[in-house]
Amino acid sequence: MLLSISCEKEPSSPEQKDQIIGTWTLSNALRNGNTTETLNNFKLEFDNDTLLFSNLSGTREKQLYSIDENFIKTKGARINPEYQIINITDSTLTLKMLMNNLEFDFEFVR
Repeated sequence: MLLSISCEKEPSSPEQKDQIIGTWTLSNALRNGNTTETLNNFKLEFDNDTLLFSNLSGTREKQLYSIDENFIKTKGARINPEYQIINITDSTLTLKMLMNNLEFDFEFVR
């Protein structure tokens, strides 16, 4: 009997990639488990399947992104975080991010 085991990660689903396109506005943010209001105007604008506009740095910047499993990987701006997708529906997006040894939990709506 031959047994084959694969450790290859599954790519994100096409549904997930389609669902993320659009503008997401922050509705709630936690920093290390405590409510924070320093990111009140934070938005993520997924323009297509590779282009993202983010104002995480305080200024709207263009970034490239890719989705691998449940992670959004960004590049090309002053701040290029990796977001973990916790949940996504047609109207809500829940992400986690680690930056400067601080854990952030974000809830977005559109």
